[in-house]
Order: sequence, then C-alpha cells, then structure tokens
Amino acid sequence: RAINFFKNRYELTVAFSLNHDVKVAATAAYDIQRVLAEALMNVVKHGSTKTATVTAEVAGTQLTLKIINQSRHHQPLAKKNHYGIAGMQERAAKYNGQVTFQASQDHTITVTATFQIKEGAQWLAQSWLLMTIRLSVKD
Repeated sequence: RAINFFKNRYELTVAFSLNHDVKVAATAAYDIQRVLAEALMNVVKHGSTKTATVTAEVAGTQLTLKIINQSRHHQPLAKKNHYGIAGMQERAAKYNGQVTFQASQDHTITVTATFQIKEGAQWLAQSWLLMTIRLSVKD
C-alpha cells in the first residue's frame, strides 16, 4: 500500500532489493530511513525518470544502501542553504558510515550510504524500508 501511495503522489516507481533482514535499534532505523527518504526525495526533485532502484545489503555489521536513478544533472548538486546532503552525511557518520555520490556519463546517479549497525533491537530492515515510503511523502 505504501508503494502505491508513493507512486500515486509522485509518480515514482521504486524497486527494492534486500539481501536479508537485520534488526537495528529504533534510533538507528530512524536515521537510516531519513537518509533513504532524502535520497528518494532527490530522485523526485532531480530525476529525469520516475524510477529508482534501492538495494540494502548487510555484510557483518555493515549496512549498505544504494539508491540509483537517472538525473537531469550530470553530477549531484549541492545548493547553498540546502542541507539535505549534509544531513545525510551527518546521519551516516553517527554510525561510523558515510554517504557518497557517483555520477556516470549517462547521468546515472548512485547514492551509497553505509552504516555500522549493531543487531539486537526492535526493527527489521524491511520495516524501515516500508516506513521510509510513508515518511518521505509527507509535506
């Protein structure tokens, strides 16, 4: 239902891939989903197509998110007085991670966010992926 709402509101199709569930603390889940929400909003605002691919891979204690889409711009933009990218990087840094941006010649933008996570708390990774869709569409 959440994916349909996102599709209807923004005409965005999101394909998810998750290699396996992992439990993370609620505060970490919130920060991770906010990074993902910001990346998806950037797809809505700057994408040349209305599709995005999101993969979440867990290896040991590292979670890696990749958000891939076609952009109207050749490289990611960082505007003055716009703090989306800085906020993404700050949230990842709280978990000894980082956010990187890669632009290819065909205008494909790949946002890669890594987080060092600790297992054992409340939320499943798949739950925060679905929650992100709901939160990213609020005004």
